[in-house]
Amino acid sequence: MNLLSKFKEAAINDEAVLIKNYFKTNFTWQNVLDFIYTQTTINNHELQIKSKNRDAGVDTWGNILAQQPMWLAPQTGLVWEHFPELKDFLVKINKESGFDQEFSNCNYYKEWDARNCTCGTLWHTEGIKVSLGEKLVGEHSDPWPACYLQSIGTSFWEIKGKSSTTTYELKEGDLLFFPKKTTHRVWATGPRAGFLINADSNNPIADDL
Repeated sequence: MNLLSKFKEAAINDEAVLIKNYFKTNFTWQNVLDFIYTQTTINNHELQIKSKNRDAGVDTWGNILAQQPMWLAPQTGLVWEHFPELKDFLVKINKESGFDQEFSNCNYYKEWDARNCTCGTLWHTEGIKVSLGEKLVGEHSDPWPACYLQSIGTSFWEIKGKSSTTTYELKEGDLLFFPKKTTHRVWATGPRAGFLINADSNNPIADDL
């Protein structure tokens, strides 16, 4: 069974798919901190305005959305310029899903909040998520099918479907797919960093995920 078939079957069963050791990265915390520093130097006035409408405990540092305690989400999906391996990862997951189009110039990555695909591939990276404090990401659902690649540290994902709830432990290199109809909450026992990958909602295949 190929990758996309596994994901489609999981969506039918309203459950997640954990693939151990799917794609290991070799960058370090120093690489992550350098990237975070660079993102703090970018003036994103629109992000500042948008964050004012969020709950208390949310702040912005340049192009980074920050939540207490120490949960950081740089607002760019164009991460392979700083983490070149991530381009290889996107090529891999797209090819294994039946898509081999070039995506480097996709409009999805042109603006910080565009999310407008023009390349025709299925999977796009929303960017890196970094947690340096003891934060529980409360139960929520995403508006599209998604995957998460654990790159540094360990995280725990509780995925809730219609009939069951399962907790997955992700270590470095592990990939977790969760259908749009599921909800999830996330926590860790130490610092962690990973990448969220979304299925393009305008791609007809995303409707089956």
